[in-house]
Amino acid sequence: MSKHACGYRMISIALFLGLAILLVAPDATGEMSRSLKRKIDLLENVVDQVLIDSPNFLVSGRGTTHGLFLEEYGVLFTFEASLVSRDLDRGFLAGNWDYFKNLRFEQDDEGRIIIYREGDDEDDDSLIEILTEDELEDMDEEDLEELSMHQMRARDGKRQERRYESGKEELVEALIDYGDMLSDLDDGQSVAIVAFLVDSSFFDKEELSQLMIRAKMRDLRAYADGDIDEDEMIERVEIQED
Repeated sequence: MSKHACGYRMISIALFLGLAILLVAPDATGEMSRSLKRKIDLLENVVDQVLIDSPNFLVSGRGTTHGLFLEEYGVLFTFEASLVSRDLDRGFLAGNWDYFKNLRFEQDDEGRIIIYREGDDEDDDSLIEILTEDELEDMDEEDLEELSMHQMRARDGKRQERRYESGKEELVEALIDYGDMLSDLDDGQSVAIVAFLVDSSFFDKEELSQLMIRAKMRDLRAYADGDIDEDEMIERVEIQED
């Protein structure tokens, strides 16, 4: 056999083996990919349900969460969310003046007038202002409405901050409780929940647009196996806000 013929034969064998590897590869790796895809889909549903049930985050509905596998990183779960709000400005701009009129007046031992706005329950009552009788007499209905609106916006800002902090705790809990489901990942890879923060005056004020909560797979496995407790696991969760 000539050198050229031998060379052509070797090239043909190499091409055949390469083609065989390409044809076999999906069967060899596809099983893991399907397994990981199923687990990502399951965890998408878990995060979706957490958001739907949340009294803190507001999302458009089911199917908000999208999982993405990155080989060098791990798995990301992303969604877009706002905060549950009473929407003070919308009620005001719509001319819904009754929203600001649930005021309660009390007089203290010094004769001062204490103004509250009644909330949904006693704990939600808002302290609006403390006035003397003369100051109160000088205020007309429009002054009271403006004062009420200003104080309620300040109180609502604090309420939004509490909701945001509670919402973060919900996501951390979901991550550490269910992240180990992604058992196909290596110890060095990560599982992260990324929220794109929109449509909230609190986010605008704090210049927040993105929240990421991330944990290493080795830590999630250790927590699931009981090697570390919940407090230690929470310490190992990384939170980034931008």
